[in-house]
This record gives sequence, C-alpha cells and structure tokens, in this order.
Amino acid sequence: MFYNNSYKEKLLDAALNDLVGSPFSIWHRFKHRVGSNYLKVVEFRNFDFEKPLTDDYFKKIVIELRPKGIVIHFKIQTETFVWAVPYYQLHLYNTDFFSIHAQGKAILIEKEKNFERNQAFLNKLIKLKNIALEPHFEGPNGI
Repeated sequence: MFYNNSYKEKLLDAALNDLVGSPFSIWHRFKHRVGSNYLKVVEFRNFDFEKPLTDDYFKKIVIELRPKGIVIHFKIQTETFVWAVPYYQLHLYNTDFFSIHAQGKAILIEKEKNFERNQAFLNKLIKLKNIALEPHFEGPNGI
C-alpha cells in the first residue's frame, strides 16, 4: 500500500494498521530498535509520483518495523509518502545495491556509511520476516 501522507487521514492510518499492524508502544521503541537511520536511495522503480523525480535533491528513506510488516517513510520535494509492506510480500536483495521489492515496486538503496550503520537493523528485519513466514507465527517475540 503506497500513499501520499502529506495530510494525515484517519482512514488511511486505519488501513495501514490493518495491513502491517499498529505501531509498537513507546516503551518497546526505547527498549528495542524499531526504526532505521536514514538510507540513501539510488532509484525508485514503478512508483507513481505526481511530479517527475530529478537527481538534484537528496532522496532518503526510513524503515519502521511493525508486527506484521514494515512501513517505509520518505519525503520527495514537499510531499511525504508511506509505503506499507506486509512480510509475506517483502523481498530483499543484497547485490551492488540493497533493494526492497514488493507489490511490483522497488527501492534501490546505496551501500554507503549509513547503510553500514543500519546493518544490525537490516539483519533484525530479515530475522523478523523469517519468523513471520513460519507457519506457527503468533507475533514478534523478543524483538
């Protein structure tokens, strides 16, 4: 689910929570790392933006873990976007670029110093995805 979140709407937030689960509690966020540092984007593939993308600005994303998936937050020019991806649709590839694929869309992430800082977070993401895809999954235990 990809949508423009520049102006908050309760119906969209409810749909987001239904798809990937409600955000973790404040206590859980402090105890466990559920958000990444900024990651620099090389390319957005198959996203329908109203304005054409140019290379003269810095494109960055933040990944947020949720109980049933991830939420990717990013800002392009003056608009804020959210891409919600359930674990069962999520595909991660680590080649020349780290890439996130789902729902016919993809984000290619540059491997630079912030990527190295996020390595432990990305390993946790892969672990949670594998746990969620196990048949006896009942929720994230001990993130």
